[in-house]
Amino acid sequence: MKNFKFVISLSLAILYSLHLHAVPPVVSVPKLPKNLRNYITDEKKYFEVLLDYYIRAKLLEAQLGVDSIVPPLSYSALENQDVKVIKNYSDIANTLYVQIKSLPEIPRILKLQYNLERVLDENQKLKYQNDSLKLLATESSLCRKLISLRDSIIAQLSVDLSECEENNLTQISHILKQRKYPPTLAFEVKANQWFFENPRVDTYIAPSFALEFHLFNLADDILSFRFSCNYTFLTNLVETPIGDFQIIKQTYKDDIWNFTAIFAVNLSRMINSKSFHWELNLSGGYFLGFTKSPSPFVFQNDYKGYSLGLQTVFSTFNRRVPISIVFGGAFSKLIDELTYDGLSLGKPFIPNVFLGLKFSVLNSF
Repeated sequence: MKNFKFVISLSLAILYSLHLHAVPPVVSVPKLPKNLRNYITDEKKYFEVLLDYYIRAKLLEAQLGVDSIVPPLSYSALENQDVKVIKNYSDIANTLYVQIKSLPEIPRILKLQYNLERVLDENQKLKYQNDSLKLLATESSLCRKLISLRDSIIAQLSVDLSECEENNLTQISHILKQRKYPPTLAFEVKANQWFFENPRVDTYIAPSFALEFHLFNLADDILSFRFSCNYTFLTNLVETPIGDFQIIKQTYKDDIWNFTAIFAVNLSRMINSKSFHWELNLSGGYFLGFTKSPSPFVFQNDYKGYSLGLQTVFSTFNRRVPISIVFGGAFSKLIDELTYDGLSLGKPFIPNVFLGLKFSVLNSF
């Protein structure tokens, strides 16, 4: 606005002096500031210097009576704040100034009178451009505020996420401390499949139930010793010969009690896992078996033997659902002869595989 008033006042003074004496160039062209590059960082100062050289160039262009020498201001020129733009308008203004100085006095006066009104119109357009630039600056300020608000929200979300991760780590650490020592008492439910080498014995999947007692730990809780009492209900369909040519099929039920000592290796602690529990168990034990035929008055056989097993236990750290998956296999060696009525199996070496669940009863919460 100040520049606009400056142009009006200058124009009136020129009109008044037209009748008094010959008119020199309407404006002078100052030298470029030495610290011109300092204006790049200050948007307001940059705009003032650029506008000053632009107006001087337009006035000299109008006085000279030529068109399209001074390029119009653009938003990109203001946005980039390039020093070369100011130098360009300064060079144009100096060139026009030298050309006007070289003209005779009378042509300069006539051209000034003819083009003065056009200069005022150009200045009015420049005022409109200035207002538009102010509006764009306001919108840019609003955009910066929105960006700042977005950054604040992202920062707060990052803090909340960090707190959530810390809480999860604290909970896992607490569970790890509780799981440092295995449960004092655990209960297992498994499904077993036994394999007899004799083709006359057809074995069904046998359910088994076990109670496991934790005794003590060694080697920074990587190793532990436990004792287990296991019951298996085994059902066999046996083909029994009668005479020389007749074979009948009978169902026999075995109650097997197995007492084992367990040597456990905590693999998850060895690999420093904090998300799951994984252990490998080696067991050895002594078992007793009691066989019953469909008719208790016909046949009953008792036997005993040794067992050797290998199983793995896997679970996640969850205090609300203290359940582990158990699977593995075992070998049973009888030291008594196994007989199903008329069918004698001798002292077989019987393998079996199993899959089940392990429930932590004590010391799990």
